[in-house]
Amino acid sequence: MTNNKDRFSFFPARNGLPAGQFDGISLCSRHDPRREGERIAANRDRQARAALFLGFGMGYQVEAYLEATEEIPLIVVEKEAELFQEVCRHRDFTALAESGRVFFFPGGEPEDLTSFFREKQISRFDIIPHGTLFTKDRDYYEEVRKVAHRWLDRREINMNTLNRFGRLWVRNLAANLPLLARGEALSRLKDQFSDLPALLVAAGPTLEQHLPLMKDLADRVVIIAVDTSFGNLQKHGVEADFLVVTDPQYWNTRHLDFSRLDKTIVISDTSVHPRTLRNHSGPLFLSRSPFPLASVLEKDLLDISLKSGGSVATAAWDLAFILGCNSVYCAGLDLGFPGKQTHCRGSFFEERVNYLSTRTAGPEQWTWQALHSAPLFVKKNYQGRPILSDQRMQVYISWFSEQVKKSQGKTWNLSGRGSFIDGMPLKEIRELLTLPLRREEIEQRKGDLLSRTVGHDRDVQERVENLIDSLDCALRPVVEAEKTVLELEEAFLRGQSLEELLKRLDGLDREIAREAAREIGGFLIQPHLQAIEESQAAGGIGIIRNSLSLYRELGRSLRYHRDIFYSRSKNI
Repeated sequence: MTNNKDRFSFFPARNGLPAGQFDGISLCSRHDPRREGERIAANRDRQARAALFLGFGMGYQVEAYLEATEEIPLIVVEKEAELFQEVCRHRDFTALAESGRVFFFPGGEPEDLTSFFREKQISRFDIIPHGTLFTKDRDYYEEVRKVAHRWLDRREINMNTLNRFGRLWVRNLAANLPLLARGEALSRLKDQFSDLPALLVAAGPTLEQHLPLMKDLADRVVIIAVDTSFGNLQKHGVEADFLVVTDPQYWNTRHLDFSRLDKTIVISDTSVHPRTLRNHSGPLFLSRSPFPLASVLEKDLLDISLKSGGSVATAAWDLAFILGCNSVYCAGLDLGFPGKQTHCRGSFFEERVNYLSTRTAGPEQWTWQALHSAPLFVKKNYQGRPILSDQRMQVYISWFSEQVKKSQGKTWNLSGRGSFIDGMPLKEIRELLTLPLRREEIEQRKGDLLSRTVGHDRDVQERVENLIDSLDCALRPVVEAEKTVLELEEAFLRGQSLEELLKRLDGLDREIAREAAREIGGFLIQPHLQAIEESQAAGGIGIIRNSLSLYRELGRSLRYHRDIFYSRSKNI
Protein backbone atom coordinates (compact mmCIF):
# COMPACT_ATOMS: atom_id res chain seq x y z
CA MET A 1 0.00 0.00 0.00
CA THR A 2 1.02 3.60 -0.47
CA ASN A 3 2.88 5.43 2.25
CA ASN A 4 0.73 8.48 1.58
CA LYS A 5 -2.79 7.15 2.14
CA ASP A 6 -4.18 10.58 2.96
CA ARG A 7 -4.02 11.45 -0.74
CA PHE A 8 -6.56 8.75 -1.62
CA SER A 9 -10.18 8.20 -0.72
CA PHE A 10 -12.31 5.41 -2.18
CA PHE A 11 -16.03 4.95 -1.65
CA PRO A 12 -19.12 3.62 -3.48
CA ALA A 13 -20.88 5.92 -5.94
CA ARG A 14 -24.63 6.38 -5.61
CA ASN A 15 -25.22 3.37 -7.92
CA GLY A 16 -22.77 1.23 -5.91
CA LEU A 17 -19.80 1.25 -8.29
CA PRO A 18 -16.34 2.15 -6.91
CA ALA A 19 -15.57 5.89 -6.98
CA GLY A 20 -12.72 7.89 -5.50
CA GLN A 21 -10.83 11.08 -4.82
CA PHE A 22 -7.17 12.01 -5.14
CA ASP A 23 -5.77 15.07 -3.35
CA GLY A 24 -9.40 16.13 -2.82
CA ILE A 25 -10.19 15.88 -6.55
CA SER A 26 -12.97 13.60 -7.81
CA LEU A 27 -11.74 10.80 -10.06
CA CYS A 28 -15.15 10.04 -11.57
CA SER A 29 -18.85 10.76 -11.23
CA ARG A 30 -20.22 10.21 -7.71
CA HIS A 31 -23.59 9.22 -9.19
CA ASP A 32 -23.04 6.88 -12.15
CA PRO A 33 -19.37 6.67 -13.24
CA ARG A 34 -20.06 4.00 -15.87
CA ARG A 35 -22.67 6.17 -17.56
CA GLU A 36 -20.22 9.05 -17.51
CA GLY A 37 -17.66 6.86 -19.33
CA GLU A 38 -20.25 5.78 -21.89
CA ARG A 39 -21.08 9.42 -22.68
CA ILE A 40 -17.41 10.12 -23.33
CA ALA A 41 -17.11 7.09 -25.62
CA ALA A 42 -20.31 8.02 -27.47
CA ASN A 43 -18.80 11.40 -28.40
CA ARG A 44 -15.59 9.86 -29.75
CA ASP A 45 -13.90 10.76 -33.04
CA ARG A 46 -14.93 7.84 -35.22
CA GLN A 47 -12.15 8.52 -37.75
CA ALA A 48 -9.38 8.39 -35.12
CA ARG A 49 -6.72 5.68 -35.40
CA ALA A 50 -5.93 5.80 -31.67
CA ALA A 51 -7.41 7.21 -28.46
CA LEU A 52 -5.10 9.16 -26.15
CA PHE A 53 -6.40 9.49 -22.57
CA LEU A 54 -4.86 12.33 -20.57
CA GLY A 55 -5.45 11.03 -17.05
CA PHE A 56 -6.81 7.62 -15.99
CA GLY A 57 -9.08 8.46 -13.06
CA MET A 58 -11.07 5.38 -12.10
CA GLY A 59 -10.79 3.99 -15.66
CA TYR A 60 -14.48 3.95 -16.59
CA GLN A 61 -14.00 6.06 -19.72
CA VAL A 62 -11.29 3.67 -20.97
CA GLU A 63 -13.51 0.64 -20.39
CA ALA A 64 -16.41 2.27 -22.23
CA TYR A 65 -14.17 3.28 -25.14
CA LEU A 66 -12.80 -0.28 -25.38
CA GLU A 67 -16.33 -1.70 -25.62
CA ALA A 68 -17.37 0.88 -28.23
CA THR A 69 -14.39 0.42 -30.59
CA GLU A 70 -12.49 -2.28 -32.44
CA GLU A 71 -8.80 -2.62 -33.31
CA ILE A 72 -7.51 0.89 -32.52
CA PRO A 73 -5.04 1.24 -29.62
CA LEU A 74 -6.07 3.05 -26.44
CA ILE A 75 -3.16 4.94 -24.86
CA VAL A 76 -3.54 5.91 -21.21
CA VAL A 77 -1.16 8.55 -19.85
CA GLU A 78 -1.32 9.13 -16.10
CA LYS A 79 1.12 11.58 -14.52
CA GLU A 80 0.74 10.09 -11.02
CA ALA A 81 2.09 6.53 -11.08
CA GLU A 82 1.07 6.16 -7.43
CA LEU A 83 -2.52 7.05 -8.28
CA PHE A 84 -2.58 4.54 -11.14
CA GLN A 85 -1.30 1.75 -8.90
CA GLU A 86 -3.80 2.56 -6.13
CA VAL A 87 -6.79 2.61 -8.52
CA CYS A 88 -5.69 -0.78 -9.91
CA ARG A 89 -5.89 -2.16 -6.36
CA HIS A 90 -9.50 -1.04 -6.02
CA ARG A 91 -10.83 -2.04 -9.44
CA ASP A 92 -10.46 -5.12 -11.66
CA PHE A 93 -8.96 -4.16 -15.04
CA THR A 94 -8.47 -7.69 -16.36
CA ALA A 95 -10.52 -6.91 -19.47
CA LEU A 96 -8.31 -3.94 -20.29
CA ALA A 97 -5.11 -5.93 -19.77
CA GLU A 98 -6.29 -8.92 -21.82
CA SER A 99 -7.63 -6.84 -24.73
CA GLY A 100 -4.18 -6.29 -26.21
CA ARG A 101 -5.33 -2.79 -27.18
CA VAL A 102 -4.82 -0.78 -24.00
CA PHE A 103 -1.35 0.62 -23.28
CA PHE A 104 -0.54 2.31 -19.98
CA PHE A 105 2.11 5.00 -19.46
CA PRO A 106 2.04 5.95 -15.76
CA GLY A 107 4.47 8.56 -14.48
CA GLY A 108 6.64 8.72 -17.61
CA GLU A 109 8.18 11.57 -19.57
CA PRO A 110 5.88 12.86 -22.35
CA GLU A 111 8.66 12.63 -24.96
CA ASP A 112 8.93 8.89 -24.33
CA LEU A 113 5.59 8.46 -26.11
CA THR A 114 7.11 9.35 -29.48
CA SER A 115 8.72 5.93 -29.97
CA PHE A 116 5.35 4.25 -29.26
CA PHE A 117 3.56 6.51 -31.74
CA ARG A 118 6.23 5.65 -34.31
CA GLU A 119 5.88 1.91 -33.66
CA LYS A 120 2.10 2.06 -34.14
CA GLN A 121 2.32 4.60 -36.99
CA ILE A 122 -0.66 6.50 -35.61
CA SER A 123 -2.14 8.94 -38.11
CA ARG A 124 -4.98 10.50 -36.09
CA PHE A 125 -5.69 10.79 -32.36
CA ASP A 126 -8.88 11.14 -30.39
CA ILE A 127 -7.53 13.03 -27.38
CA ILE A 128 -9.65 12.63 -24.23
CA PRO A 129 -8.61 14.77 -21.24
CA HIS A 130 -9.77 13.63 -17.82
CA GLY A 131 -11.75 16.63 -16.59
CA THR A 132 -10.31 17.05 -13.09
CA LEU A 133 -6.87 15.43 -13.44
CA PHE A 134 -6.13 17.40 -16.60
CA THR A 135 -6.89 20.63 -14.76
CA LYS A 136 -4.71 19.58 -11.80
CA ASP A 137 -1.65 18.76 -13.96
CA ARG A 138 -2.37 20.92 -16.98
CA ASP A 139 1.29 21.64 -17.87
CA TYR A 140 2.16 17.94 -17.95
CA TYR A 141 -0.83 16.92 -20.05
CA GLU A 142 -0.43 19.88 -22.41
CA GLU A 143 3.10 18.65 -23.05
CA VAL A 144 1.70 15.18 -23.85
CA ARG A 145 -0.72 16.83 -26.26
CA LYS A 146 2.16 18.72 -27.90
CA VAL A 147 4.16 15.50 -28.28
CA ALA A 148 1.18 13.90 -30.04
CA HIS A 149 0.74 16.86 -32.39
CA ARG A 150 4.48 16.99 -33.12
CA TRP A 151 4.34 13.32 -34.03
CA LEU A 152 1.42 13.95 -36.40
CA ASP A 153 3.22 16.90 -38.01
CA ARG A 154 6.35 14.82 -38.46
CA ARG A 155 4.38 11.91 -39.88
CA GLU A 156 2.55 14.19 -42.30
CA ILE A 157 5.83 15.64 -43.54
CA ASN A 158 7.32 12.15 -43.87
CA MET A 159 4.25 10.96 -45.77
CA ASN A 160 4.32 13.98 -48.07
CA THR A 161 8.04 13.40 -48.61
CA LEU A 162 7.40 9.77 -49.50
CA ASN A 163 4.58 10.75 -51.84
CA ARG A 164 6.81 13.30 -53.53
CA PHE A 165 10.14 11.49 -53.57
CA GLY A 166 9.39 7.76 -53.22
CA ARG A 167 9.80 6.92 -56.89
CA LEU A 168 12.78 9.26 -57.14
CA TRP A 169 14.51 7.35 -54.32
CA VAL A 170 13.96 4.10 -56.25
CA ARG A 171 15.38 5.57 -59.47
CA ASN A 172 18.35 7.05 -57.65
CA LEU A 173 19.16 3.79 -55.89
CA ALA A 174 19.07 1.94 -59.20
CA ALA A 175 21.41 4.52 -60.74
CA ASN A 176 23.72 4.44 -57.69
CA LEU A 177 24.42 0.71 -57.74
CA PRO A 178 28.09 1.41 -58.66
CA LEU A 179 28.36 3.49 -55.43
CA LEU A 180 27.06 0.54 -53.45
CA ALA A 181 29.73 -1.57 -55.10
CA ARG A 182 32.58 0.60 -53.80
CA GLY A 183 31.31 2.59 -50.79
CA GLU A 184 32.63 1.79 -47.29
CA ALA A 185 30.39 0.91 -44.34
CA LEU A 186 29.84 3.78 -41.91
CA SER A 187 30.94 1.64 -38.96
CA ARG A 188 34.55 2.04 -40.11
CA LEU A 189 34.34 5.65 -38.94
CA LYS A 190 33.09 4.83 -35.45
CA ASP A 191 35.10 6.62 -32.74
CA GLN A 192 37.94 7.44 -35.14
CA PHE A 193 37.87 11.07 -33.98
CA SER A 194 37.14 10.51 -30.30
CA ASP A 195 37.77 13.37 -27.89
CA LEU A 196 37.92 15.93 -30.69
CA PRO A 197 35.40 18.79 -31.02
CA ALA A 198 33.33 19.07 -34.21
CA LEU A 199 31.87 22.07 -36.02
CA LEU A 200 28.68 21.34 -37.95
CA VAL A 201 28.33 23.93 -40.72
CA ALA A 202 24.81 24.44 -42.07
CA ALA A 203 23.83 27.18 -44.54
CA GLY A 204 21.37 29.33 -42.60
CA PRO A 205 21.58 33.11 -43.06
CA THR A 206 23.71 33.63 -39.94
CA LEU A 207 26.55 31.54 -41.38
CA GLU A 208 27.63 34.65 -43.26
CA GLN A 209 28.77 36.38 -40.05
CA HIS A 210 30.80 33.30 -39.02
CA LEU A 211 32.61 32.64 -42.32
CA PRO A 212 35.52 35.05 -41.69
CA LEU A 213 36.46 33.00 -38.59
CA MET A 214 36.19 29.59 -40.22
CA LYS A 215 39.82 29.30 -41.26
CA ASP A 216 41.00 29.82 -37.68
CA LEU A 217 38.33 27.47 -36.33
CA ALA A 218 39.39 24.74 -38.78
CA ASP A 219 42.72 24.52 -36.95
CA ARG A 220 40.86 23.50 -33.79
CA VAL A 221 37.85 21.39 -34.77
CA VAL A 222 36.69 18.66 -37.14
CA ILE A 223 34.71 20.43 -39.87
CA ILE A 224 31.50 18.65 -40.95
CA ALA A 225 29.72 20.44 -43.79
CA VAL A 226 26.40 19.83 -45.48
CA ASP A 227 26.05 20.25 -49.22
CA THR A 228 24.48 23.71 -48.94
CA SER A 229 27.42 25.15 -47.00
CA PHE A 230 30.34 23.29 -48.61
CA GLY A 231 30.96 25.77 -51.45
CA ASN A 232 30.90 28.77 -49.11
CA LEU A 233 33.57 27.16 -46.95
CA GLN A 234 35.85 26.56 -49.93
CA LYS A 235 35.41 30.18 -51.05
CA HIS A 236 36.79 31.17 -47.65
CA GLY A 237 39.76 28.81 -47.89
CA VAL A 238 38.34 26.02 -45.70
CA GLU A 239 38.35 22.38 -46.78
CA ALA A 240 35.72 20.47 -44.84
CA ASP A 241 36.91 17.20 -43.30
CA PHE A 242 33.54 15.58 -43.98
CA LEU A 243 30.76 16.37 -46.43
CA VAL A 244 27.28 14.96 -45.78
CA VAL A 245 24.98 14.70 -48.81
CA THR A 246 21.59 12.96 -48.64
CA ASP A 247 19.18 14.90 -50.86
CA PRO A 248 17.64 12.98 -53.80
CA GLN A 249 16.78 16.07 -55.88
CA TYR A 250 18.68 17.46 -58.86
CA TRP A 251 18.74 21.06 -57.66
CA ASN A 252 20.61 20.13 -54.52
CA THR A 253 23.43 18.70 -56.61
CA ARG A 254 24.11 22.23 -57.86
CA HIS A 255 25.46 23.24 -54.44
CA LEU A 256 28.60 21.30 -55.32
CA ASP A 257 29.14 22.83 -58.77
CA PHE A 258 32.81 23.82 -59.19
CA SER A 259 33.66 22.35 -55.78
CA ARG A 260 36.70 20.15 -55.15
CA LEU A 261 36.11 16.99 -53.12
CA ASP A 262 39.64 15.55 -53.19
CA LYS A 263 40.48 16.63 -49.61
CA THR A 264 37.12 15.70 -48.11
CA ILE A 265 35.63 12.42 -46.92
CA VAL A 266 32.13 12.13 -48.39
CA ILE A 267 29.24 10.65 -46.40
CA SER A 268 26.14 9.75 -48.38
CA ASP A 269 23.50 7.11 -48.88
CA THR A 270 22.36 5.23 -51.95
CA SER A 271 19.27 7.38 -52.54
CA VAL A 272 21.24 10.58 -53.20
CA HIS A 273 20.84 12.08 -56.68
CA PRO A 274 23.37 10.27 -58.95
CA ARG A 275 24.74 13.57 -60.32
CA THR A 276 26.02 14.46 -56.85
CA LEU A 277 28.84 11.91 -56.86
CA ARG A 278 29.06 11.06 -60.55
CA ASN A 279 32.66 12.27 -60.85
CA HIS A 280 33.75 11.55 -57.30
CA SER A 281 36.38 8.82 -57.02
CA GLY A 282 37.67 9.67 -53.54
CA PRO A 283 36.81 8.17 -50.14
CA LEU A 284 33.11 7.44 -49.79
CA PHE A 285 31.26 6.10 -46.76
CA LEU A 286 27.64 5.05 -47.06
CA SER A 287 24.87 5.24 -44.50
CA ARG A 288 22.34 2.43 -44.54
CA SER A 289 19.04 3.57 -46.06
CA PRO A 290 15.84 3.06 -44.06
CA PHE A 291 13.47 2.00 -46.83
CA PRO A 292 12.85 -1.70 -47.64
CA LEU A 293 14.29 -1.81 -51.17
CA ALA A 294 17.65 -0.43 -50.04
CA SER A 295 17.70 -2.78 -47.06
CA VAL A 296 17.51 -5.79 -49.36
CA LEU A 297 20.43 -4.63 -51.51
CA GLU A 298 22.54 -3.27 -48.64
CA LYS A 299 22.22 -6.25 -46.28
CA ASP A 300 25.62 -7.28 -44.87
CA LEU A 301 27.29 -4.46 -46.84
CA LEU A 302 26.21 -1.36 -44.90
CA ASP A 303 25.55 -1.34 -41.19
CA ILE A 304 24.76 2.07 -39.63
CA SER A 305 21.95 4.46 -40.52
CA LEU A 306 22.41 8.15 -39.88
CA LYS A 307 19.52 9.49 -37.82
CA SER A 308 17.10 11.36 -39.99
CA GLY A 309 15.03 14.23 -38.69
CA GLY A 310 14.09 15.39 -42.19
CA SER A 311 17.14 17.60 -42.73
CA VAL A 312 20.70 16.86 -43.85
CA ALA A 313 21.84 18.80 -40.77
CA THR A 314 20.32 16.10 -38.52
CA ALA A 315 22.39 13.47 -40.34
CA ALA A 316 25.53 15.61 -40.01
CA TRP A 317 24.90 16.04 -36.28
CA ASP A 318 24.54 12.28 -35.82
CA LEU A 319 27.74 11.69 -37.81
CA ALA A 320 29.70 13.86 -35.36
CA PHE A 321 28.85 11.52 -32.49
CA ILE A 322 29.46 8.39 -34.58
CA LEU A 323 32.95 9.80 -35.18
CA GLY A 324 33.33 9.97 -31.41
CA CYS A 325 33.50 13.76 -31.15
CA ASN A 326 32.94 14.88 -27.56
CA SER A 327 31.19 18.14 -28.39
CA VAL A 328 29.45 19.64 -31.42
CA TYR A 329 29.18 23.33 -32.27
CA CYS A 330 26.56 24.30 -34.85
CA ALA A 331 27.05 27.24 -37.21
CA GLY A 332 24.30 28.40 -39.57
CA LEU A 333 21.77 26.07 -37.90
CA ASP A 334 19.09 28.78 -37.82
CA LEU A 335 15.97 26.64 -38.46
CA GLY A 336 14.16 29.83 -39.32
CA PHE A 337 14.47 32.98 -41.39
CA PRO A 338 16.44 35.63 -39.48
CA GLY A 339 16.20 38.93 -41.30
CA LYS A 340 13.64 37.21 -43.58
CA GLN A 341 16.51 35.46 -45.37
CA THR A 342 16.30 31.79 -46.32
CA HIS A 343 20.00 30.95 -46.92
CA CYS A 344 23.46 32.33 -46.35
CA ARG A 345 24.60 34.83 -48.95
CA GLY A 346 26.84 33.16 -51.51
CA SER A 347 25.04 29.82 -51.31
CA PHE A 348 23.68 28.31 -54.52
CA PHE A 349 20.04 28.93 -53.59
CA GLU A 350 20.74 32.59 -52.81
CA GLU A 351 22.65 33.09 -56.06
CA ARG A 352 19.95 31.22 -58.01
CA VAL A 353 17.40 33.79 -56.82
CA ASN A 354 19.53 36.56 -58.33
CA TYR A 355 19.91 34.60 -61.58
CA LEU A 356 16.17 33.97 -61.92
CA SER A 357 15.20 37.54 -61.06
CA THR A 358 13.81 39.81 -63.77
CA ARG A 359 12.61 43.39 -63.93
CA THR A 360 9.06 42.30 -63.05
CA ALA A 361 10.05 39.53 -60.59
CA GLY A 362 12.94 40.70 -58.44
CA PRO A 363 14.83 38.85 -55.69
CA GLU A 364 12.28 39.97 -53.11
CA GLN A 365 9.49 38.12 -54.93
CA TRP A 366 11.48 34.87 -55.06
CA THR A 367 12.35 35.22 -51.38
CA TRP A 368 8.70 35.89 -50.54
CA GLN A 369 7.70 32.69 -52.36
CA ALA A 370 10.35 30.69 -50.49
CA LEU A 371 9.20 32.11 -47.16
CA HIS A 372 5.55 31.32 -47.84
CA SER A 373 5.99 27.83 -49.36
CA ALA A 374 4.94 26.33 -46.00
CA PRO A 375 2.81 27.65 -43.11
CA LEU A 376 4.76 30.28 -41.15
CA PHE A 377 5.20 30.48 -37.39
CA VAL A 378 6.62 33.20 -35.18
CA LYS A 379 9.14 31.73 -32.76
CA LYS A 380 11.73 33.16 -30.37
CA ASN A 381 15.43 33.25 -31.11
CA TYR A 382 18.18 32.89 -28.52
CA GLN A 383 17.98 36.62 -27.85
CA GLY A 384 14.27 36.38 -27.03
CA ARG A 385 13.29 38.20 -30.21
CA PRO A 386 10.72 36.99 -32.77
CA ILE A 387 11.90 34.98 -35.76
CA LEU A 388 9.89 33.59 -38.65
CA SER A 389 9.95 29.83 -39.06
CA ASP A 390 7.78 27.27 -40.86
CA GLN A 391 6.21 23.86 -40.31
CA ARG A 392 9.21 21.89 -41.58
CA MET A 393 11.58 23.85 -39.35
CA GLN A 394 9.36 23.11 -36.35
CA VAL A 395 9.83 19.40 -36.97
CA TYR A 396 13.63 19.86 -37.16
CA ILE A 397 13.63 21.96 -33.97
CA SER A 398 11.67 19.32 -32.03
CA TRP A 399 13.95 16.57 -33.42
CA PHE A 400 17.10 18.35 -32.28
CA SER A 401 15.55 19.12 -28.92
CA GLU A 402 14.71 15.45 -28.37
CA GLN A 403 18.06 14.13 -29.56
CA VAL A 404 20.44 16.52 -27.82
CA LYS A 405 18.81 15.68 -24.49
CA LYS A 406 19.47 11.97 -25.10
CA SER A 407 23.01 12.45 -26.39
CA GLN A 408 25.99 11.72 -24.15
CA GLY A 409 27.95 14.55 -25.80
CA LYS A 410 27.24 18.26 -25.63
CA THR A 411 25.83 20.42 -28.44
CA TRP A 412 25.97 24.22 -28.70
CA ASN A 413 24.42 26.63 -31.17
CA LEU A 414 26.62 29.51 -32.34
CA SER A 415 23.79 31.62 -33.76
CA GLY A 416 21.92 33.86 -31.33
CA ARG A 417 19.64 35.00 -34.16
CA GLY A 418 18.51 31.46 -34.97
CA SER A 419 15.47 29.67 -33.55
CA PHE A 420 15.83 28.70 -29.90
CA ILE A 421 16.35 24.93 -29.48
CA ASP A 422 15.62 23.59 -26.02
CA GLY A 423 18.64 21.65 -24.73
CA MET A 424 21.09 23.29 -27.16
CA PRO A 425 22.58 26.32 -25.36
CA LEU A 426 24.09 29.32 -27.10
CA LYS A 427 27.84 29.82 -27.22
CA GLU A 428 29.75 32.83 -28.52
CA ILE A 429 31.73 31.69 -31.57
CA ARG A 430 34.86 33.57 -30.54
CA GLU A 431 35.09 31.33 -27.48
CA LEU A 432 36.04 28.51 -29.87
CA LEU A 433 39.20 30.40 -30.78
CA THR A 434 40.50 29.56 -27.31
CA LEU A 435 40.34 25.83 -28.05
CA PRO A 436 43.73 24.12 -28.52
CA LEU A 437 45.17 23.70 -32.02
CA ARG A 438 44.30 20.19 -33.28
CA ARG A 439 44.59 20.40 -37.08
CA GLU A 440 47.75 18.30 -37.29
CA GLU A 441 46.14 15.58 -35.20
CA ILE A 442 42.94 15.70 -37.28
CA GLU A 443 44.89 15.28 -40.51
CA GLN A 444 46.87 12.43 -38.97
CA ARG A 445 43.69 10.61 -37.99
CA LYS A 446 42.19 11.13 -41.44
CA GLY A 447 45.34 9.74 -43.01
CA ASP A 448 45.37 6.70 -40.71
CA LEU A 449 41.70 6.07 -41.44
CA LEU A 450 42.06 6.24 -45.21
CA SER A 451 45.20 4.11 -45.19
CA ARG A 452 43.11 1.34 -43.65
CA THR A 453 40.27 1.73 -46.14
CA VAL A 454 39.67 -1.56 -47.92
CA GLY A 455 39.75 -1.28 -51.68
CA HIS A 456 37.03 -3.49 -53.09
CA ASP A 457 34.48 -3.76 -55.80
CA ARG A 458 31.46 -5.60 -54.47
CA ASP A 459 29.50 -7.69 -56.90
CA VAL A 460 25.93 -6.39 -56.67
CA GLN A 461 24.83 -8.01 -59.93
CA GLU A 462 23.64 -11.19 -58.23
CA ARG A 463 21.75 -9.18 -55.60
CA VAL A 464 19.90 -7.24 -58.30
CA GLU A 465 19.01 -10.42 -60.21
CA ASN A 466 17.65 -11.99 -57.02
CA LEU A 467 15.67 -8.81 -56.34
CA ILE A 468 14.07 -8.90 -59.79
CA ASP A 469 13.10 -12.57 -59.32
CA SER A 470 11.65 -11.77 -55.88
CA LEU A 471 9.58 -8.91 -57.30
CA ASP A 472 8.23 -11.19 -60.05
CA CYS A 473 7.26 -13.81 -57.46
CA ALA A 474 5.48 -11.20 -55.35
CA LEU A 475 3.65 -9.80 -58.37
CA ARG A 476 1.97 -13.06 -59.41
CA PRO A 477 -0.44 -13.44 -56.45
CA VAL A 478 -1.16 -9.68 -56.53
CA VAL A 479 -2.30 -9.95 -60.16
CA GLU A 480 -4.47 -12.95 -59.29
CA ALA A 481 -5.93 -11.09 -56.30
CA GLU A 482 -6.86 -8.13 -58.52
CA LYS A 483 -8.70 -10.47 -60.92
CA THR A 484 -10.46 -12.18 -58.01
CA VAL A 485 -11.68 -8.86 -56.57
CA LEU A 486 -13.11 -7.93 -60.00
CA GLU A 487 -15.04 -11.21 -59.95
CA LEU A 488 -16.07 -10.49 -56.37
CA GLU A 489 -17.44 -7.08 -57.33
CA GLU A 490 -19.47 -8.57 -60.18
CA ALA A 491 -20.85 -11.35 -57.97
CA PHE A 492 -21.75 -8.86 -55.22
CA LEU A 493 -23.67 -6.64 -57.65
CA ARG A 494 -25.55 -9.68 -58.98
CA GLY A 495 -26.40 -10.90 -55.50
CA GLN A 496 -24.47 -14.16 -55.96
CA SER A 497 -22.64 -16.16 -53.29
CA LEU A 498 -19.23 -14.74 -52.38
CA GLU A 499 -17.96 -17.61 -50.24
CA GLU A 500 -15.67 -19.31 -52.79
CA LEU A 501 -14.24 -16.02 -54.03
CA LEU A 502 -13.54 -14.82 -50.49
CA LYS A 503 -11.84 -18.13 -49.70
CA ARG A 504 -9.67 -17.79 -52.83
CA LEU A 505 -8.80 -14.19 -51.95
CA ASP A 506 -7.86 -15.20 -48.42
CA GLY A 507 -5.43 -17.78 -49.82
CA LEU A 508 -3.88 -15.20 -52.14
CA ASP A 509 -3.49 -12.77 -49.23
CA ARG A 510 -1.57 -15.42 -47.30
CA GLU A 511 0.62 -16.04 -50.35
CA ILE A 512 1.32 -12.30 -50.71
CA ALA A 513 2.20 -12.09 -47.02
CA ARG A 514 4.81 -14.84 -47.47
CA GLU A 515 6.64 -13.01 -50.27
CA ALA A 516 9.74 -11.16 -49.09
CA ALA A 517 9.28 -8.42 -51.70
CA ARG A 518 5.83 -7.39 -50.44
CA GLU A 519 7.37 -4.73 -48.18
CA ILE A 520 9.26 -3.28 -51.14
CA GLY A 521 6.05 -2.91 -53.12
CA GLY A 522 4.20 -1.62 -50.07
CA PHE A 523 6.71 1.18 -49.50
CA LEU A 524 5.49 3.38 -52.36
CA ILE A 525 1.80 2.87 -51.63
CA GLN A 526 1.82 4.16 -48.03
CA PRO A 527 0.08 7.46 -48.99
CA HIS A 528 -2.49 5.40 -50.91
CA LEU A 529 -3.05 3.18 -47.86
CA GLN A 530 -3.56 6.26 -45.72
CA ALA A 531 -6.12 7.61 -48.21
CA ILE A 532 -8.02 4.30 -48.08
CA GLU A 533 -7.83 4.29 -44.28
CA GLU A 534 -9.32 7.77 -44.15
CA SER A 535 -11.90 7.21 -46.90
CA GLN A 536 -15.60 7.26 -46.16
CA ALA A 537 -16.37 4.28 -48.41
CA ALA A 538 -19.21 2.37 -46.76
CA GLY A 539 -20.88 -0.98 -47.21
CA GLY A 540 -19.73 -4.08 -49.04
CA ILE A 541 -19.17 -2.43 -52.41
CA GLY A 542 -17.03 0.28 -50.81
CA ILE A 543 -14.83 -2.33 -49.13
CA ILE A 544 -14.51 -4.29 -52.37
CA ARG A 545 -13.51 -1.23 -54.39
CA ASN A 546 -10.96 -0.18 -51.77
CA SER A 547 -9.48 -3.68 -51.98
CA LEU A 548 -9.35 -3.48 -55.77
CA SER A 549 -7.59 -0.12 -55.56
CA LEU A 550 -5.09 -1.52 -53.06
CA TYR A 551 -4.12 -4.56 -55.20
CA ARG A 552 -3.81 -2.38 -58.30
CA GLU A 553 -1.49 0.08 -56.54
CA LEU A 554 0.59 -2.72 -55.08
CA GLY A 555 0.90 -4.28 -58.54
CA ARG A 556 1.97 -0.98 -60.08
CA SER A 557 4.57 -0.50 -57.37
CA LEU A 558 6.05 -3.98 -57.83
CA ARG A 559 6.21 -3.54 -61.61
CA TYR A 560 7.84 -0.12 -61.21
CA HIS A 561 10.60 -1.53 -59.00
CA ARG A 562 11.13 -4.56 -61.24
CA ASP A 563 11.33 -2.59 -64.50
CA ILE A 564 13.67 0.07 -63.10
CA PHE A 565 16.15 -2.49 -61.82
CA TYR A 566 15.88 -4.69 -64.88
CA SER A 567 16.89 -1.76 -67.09
CA ARG A 568 19.76 -0.80 -64.77
CA SER A 569 21.05 -4.35 -64.21
CA LYS A 570 22.70 -4.33 -67.63
CA ASN A 571 24.92 -1.36 -66.71
CA ILE A 572 26.32 -2.40 -63.32
